[in-house]
Amino acid sequence: MFIDIEYSESNTVEVTKLAQNEFNKFTSLLKRNGINIEFFNQETDSPDSICPDWFMTVRNEIFPKGVLILGAMKKPTRRKEKSQQLIDILSNYYEDTIDLVHFEEENLALELQGSLV
Repeated sequence: MFIDIEYSESNTVEVTKLAQNEFNKFTSLLKRNGINIEFFNQETDSPDSICPDWFMTVRNEIFPKGVLILGAMKKPTRRKEKSQQLIDILSNYYEDTIDLVHFEEENLALELQGSLV
């Protein structure tokens, strides 16, 4: 896990505010470039949950109707970020789901953000 030293001494409230600010700037950039965005409420107070990396979506010529991929998270605290409500909503937009969550039981994880296979 990468932790920026600049934020390592910050408390949760400070980190959450910083993360929210970065998120707001990023979503503004996406909107200015014509990308539609849907927002979902966090179900946990984890600062990492603002930009979830426990799922990934793909829609291309191989998966024209899309696929939702649910990743296994290494740390138990990160596993709490998963939202069944969000999974249910996203499942309506994608024809297939690949669920890798069962690997958590074996303590195996391939978190989806920045994974290269």
